[in-house]
Amino acid sequence: MRARRRLWLTELSSSNTKDGRRARYRSVSQYNQYVKCPYSYWLQRKQRAWQRPAAWLPQGTAVHYAAEVWELSGREMALEEAQAEYRRKYAEEVSAMASETPNFSYWFSSGPYDGETDTNRRYEIGLEQVAAYVEYYTSSAPEEVIWIAPDGRPAIELEFDIDLDGVRLKGFIDQVTLVKDKVPKPLTPSGKPSKSKKALEEYAAAVEASPLRPRPRDVKTGNQPGDDFQLGVYDVALDELFGIKADIGDYWMARKGGPTGGYDLTQWTRERVTEEFHWLDAKIEAEEFPPLPEPDKCRMCSVGNACDFFAG
Repeated sequence: MRARRRLWLTELSSSNTKDGRRARYRSVSQYNQYVKCPYSYWLQRKQRAWQRPAAWLPQGTAVHYAAEVWELSGREMALEEAQAEYRRKYAEEVSAMASETPNFSYWFSSGPYDGETDTNRRYEIGLEQVAAYVEYYTSSAPEEVIWIAPDGRPAIELEFDIDLDGVRLKGFIDQVTLVKDKVPKPLTPSGKPSKSKKALEEYAAAVEASPLRPRPRDVKTGNQPGDDFQLGVYDVALDELFGIKADIGDYWMARKGGPTGGYDLTQWTRERVTEEFHWLDAKIEAEEFPPLPEPDKCRMCSVGNACDFFAG
């Protein structure tokens, strides 16, 4: 079983191109970090500055891992077993971070919770999120199953490695899920929800007949679902790999126990995604890493201790 993927921290992959040079990869995490603050990108990925640990990181890793194991069991694994996988992975990730930074006073706090307290607190939150995940896919929406790719792979933690006109893009899609098309609810001529028996019956029949289509879905264990860029990149990757363009994606929010509404991804064409990553690649190759200090961003920056421009 492959463990949950890490951020793509290295600038160069160990694989070689045809002419013997090592291939350089870009990723969504690189793009997002550079856009947020190029200087933090330089500190973390070029200078390998010390990164402040945070309990929400092992929580997210362990929830994703438990979901992956549960899905790969064909959803036959009991909830207790999935939570046991979460406990094991959470302990493993926290131990790895603590071995590097054993003093929890150096860890990020979360609101009123210091690093050590937050580590214990998020252990429990993660268990609840695993339970919410299993509950959603077994009771609320059992028809939303993991899509099986044409090459036979279940699309859970689906790895991709694509060439965007000379820039290599690599990453993982949390999951590609089969989701029914949204059916508009019946309305009266005045625009109010219809309560007529016939209209409601027709609506129920339309929902039942709505086809299941593959949709890129990213699992989020925090508060914010993110924008549509990440989902748009995943949609382009699916098209490159399998010739499937969903044009809709969403986020499964662990804290609320269900997905967001669908994000329209039609603006994220291959051409636009290629343009964005060529821009990123050019900036990094030119070693353009200007600081963009802002108090809200700096306070949550994992390499803020190494930054001469820290504004937190």
